[in-house]
Amino acid sequence: MLISVIVPVYKVEKYLRRCVDSVINQTYRDLEIILVDDGSPDNCGAICDEYATLDKRIKVIHKENGGVSDARNAGINASSGFFISFIDSDDYVSDNYILNLYKGISDNDCDMCISGCRYIDENLNFINARISKKNIYNTEDFIDKFDDTSLFGYSCSKMYVSSIIKNHNIEFNIKMTLREDMDFNIKYLSNVKKISVINDTSYNYLQRKSSALNNTDCSNIEKKIKSCELLCETIRNKNNVISKKAASDIITCFLFDISCEIIKTTNLNIAIKYEMLSRIYKNEVYKNLVIYSVDKPLFIIIYIITLKIKCYKLFYCLYHVYIKHNV
Repeated sequence: MLISVIVPVYKVEKYLRRCVDSVINQTYRDLEIILVDDGSPDNCGAICDEYATLDKRIKVIHKENGGVSDARNAGINASSGFFISFIDSDDYVSDNYILNLYKGISDNDCDMCISGCRYIDENLNFINARISKKNIYNTEDFIDKFDDTSLFGYSCSKMYVSSIIKNHNIEFNIKMTLREDMDFNIKYLSNVKKISVINDTSYNYLQRKSSALNNTDCSNIEKKIKSCELLCETIRNKNNVISKKAASDIITCFLFDISCEIIKTTNLNIAIKYEMLSRIYKNEVYKNLVIYSVDKPLFIIIYIITLKIKCYKLFYCLYHVYIKHNV
């Protein structure tokens, strides 16, 4: 059964060979490996072309830079496999990664398979791992019972059915710069019946200080706020497949991270910080989606309370008090 492995490539010359080598060396051999050069200004495009001459399973797409979502969409459109799996080009996978996902999805006649992952630093030192218990879920109880919604926020460490993606026109939202994977997965989940979760950590997720997820400036924060608004829209439109608690957990973490980032950013004056926080706190959609829960960490509970009463200046002050006593 042909499986399409889609790898978006942009400014990862240092890591690309390790990633592609790990895909080529998979014990599951019936692969279509799609390397999408997203207009990378370094030698990534040439490296992709070099690998295409070495392995006939590799297909290279060269395109203008459009972001990781646009690159993944291009890979989906060019794919011909029965299943699809995404791997980021600075990450790498163990030899049985695809085989384990394939067994998880095919042996149980599922529409999706989710595995765990290992977090590593740039020196390949182990940081931590995310792993869940092996289980089979119906769509109706997946979000309620799945014990790690953070794993659901990645498109990597998954296997999807290609026909479900293409028949329902499911795409990565190119307007989102953060949580676009979560957005994609919620849309996908609304069209499936059965999900397999495997207790496997064959996916190695590289945490880079220079990665897109770690860049902080005013324009980047604006993009993250917009991404949160778009994710809320998807959650509201797909409320039949995601529980209120799960929606609250997802949006609360997203909003909390953005709010803390606004406060921590050193190149913004306090007036701009207040204006950005005000936009978040005055959004009625967030207020309605976020649910108070005592099972959350204390400072998250404090954040939810200040959000409910629309008092962003109080959170601003409490944040500095919290940081001062917890450094």
